[in-house]
Amino acid sequence: MIRKLFFLSTIPVFLLISCKKSATTPPPPPNPVEYNSIQAGNTWEYELVNNPSTAPATSTYTLTCTAADTSIGTRSYRIFTRTDALAKEYYFVLNSEYFEYLTLPILDGFKFENLYLKSNVVAGATWTQTLPPVTYAGITATISKQDTVKQTGMSMTVKGKTYNNVIHVSSGLKLVSLSLPIPGVSLVSSIQNYYAPGVGRIRATYDIRFSVPPPFSITQTFENKTELISTNF
Repeated sequence: MIRKLFFLSTIPVFLLISCKKSATTPPPPPNPVEYNSIQAGNTWEYELVNNPSTAPATSTYTLTCTAADTSIGTRSYRIFTRTDALAKEYYFVLNSEYFEYLTLPILDGFKFENLYLKSNVVAGATWTQTLPPVTYAGITATISKQDTVKQTGMSMTVKGKTYNNVIHVSSGLKLVSLSLPIPGVSLVSSIQNYYAPGVGRIRATYDIRFSVPPPFSITQTFENKTELISTNF
């Protein structure tokens, strides 16, 4: 009788062990692919062409990720140094969202925090940012920036090197409001960026044109192309 009770008492344990062994353990979620590196010491060499469609002026510069951070708004940005006149860039990564502290290359170098990439969305996804008001020549303007993922999973060759799983983001600026009712104000832009996993930006083209008719007679034009030459990682 005792043996029989002992045998019966072991059945639930045996079944529990069997269930544990036979149950399928779900695999861990995949690690998100990083589309920018903030590893200190990493470097990127870029070719920069200013005014490519009118009077091309070509130069190169090296971007270096430092080990230092700085607080901008509510975020801690990694500091990158440049070997040209712009001196520094600032980047912050939160999961699959990528931010930069960007200088808008018109309106006296207006600066703002820019969400430039969402790496986990499908082609066609968009997001819009309203930039802080900016004052130029006594006129205060509010500008928005819309970003659209045009394509994902691209293969793209830049300076002889082919990158896979590239994300193409197309951006445009829109004039939302002006402090003065001035007719004929124009803000036209085409901003194209291409990002490769583990590397970051491999190609970028900017064409931004801002104009205000007389009596203000303001004209601001910015056009350049940047392409990655090499990295040290």
